Parts: sequence; C-alpha cells; structure tokens
Amino acid sequence: MRLMAGLLIALSKLNRYTDLIKLVPGHSKTPVEATRRFEILVRERDKWRLYDSSRALRESFMLLNGMTEVTEREFSITVKYSYERGGRIVTAKYDRYSLSLKLRGEEVVLKMERISGVMRTAPEDICEMLVEIASSQEGGISISLREISCGETP
Repeated sequence: MRLMAGLLIALSKLNRYTDLIKLVPGHSKTPVEATRRFEILVRERDKWRLYDSSRALRESFMLLNGMTEVTEREFSITVKYSYERGGRIVTAKYDRYSLSLKLRGEEVVLKMERISGVMRTAPEDICEMLVEIASSQEGGISISLREISCGETP
C-alpha cells in the first residue's frame, strides 16, 4: 500500500513538470533546445481528470488508512515539446502513453504503452523519473525496477 501511495504522489509531482532537452525537429537535422512538459490525467469512471497534488494526497491518505482499496489505476501521460524558431514558439508532436498501476501483494506493476508520438521521451525514462521522485520523498520509499519492457508499439 505504501508503495502504491508513493507512486500516486510521484505521478502528481510529475504532472506539469517542465525541463529543457535537446530535440531534433522534423524539418531539421540540427538539435534545438526545447521545453518538455508532462501532463498526467487519471481515469475516474468514464472521464479523464487532471491528476493534481490534492487528488493524489486524498487518494494516498485514504489508501494508507484503509479507507479505500485501490488495486488498479489508469493514467494518461502526455509529454509536450516546444521550442523557439524565428522569434516564435513552435510546438512539436506530443508523445502519449497509457499507464496502469496494479497492486499485486507488496508489489506494484507498472504497464506503459505508447498511444502516439515518436517517443522522444522513452517509457523507460518516465518510469525511472517516477522511481526517482518516489524514492526522494520524505519517508524514503525504496523502489527498484525489476524489468522494463516496452512491448510492441502500435
């Protein structure tokens, strides 16, 4: 339960996280400095909702205190890219992934699949970012990735 709660908090922290990366636009072979931004949505019944910190804290609190049993959660992760060219902001093609978290005993299974995009940010990198965020939280959750497999892409 603690591991699942830590990953839920990590997902909320990854939401709206931005950093700078080198990106090769489709029109060029020269890399440019681009801003990368993450957007995390959670499936609640039949709707997708932004996964912010208040939602994650509420859900984690309920999970840790036995008020709810979350055994599986579905998320949508969109990675957005933008860069400046000729004095204006250009948006590059997004990467979109589906992520499911499944609680199995003391383990949490993360399954990530590409929905669309060119995978400028690999699924493995996103999983490693989540592990790093969860491990660095107060209370120190120890997480290790046993296997990372992307499977087939559509």
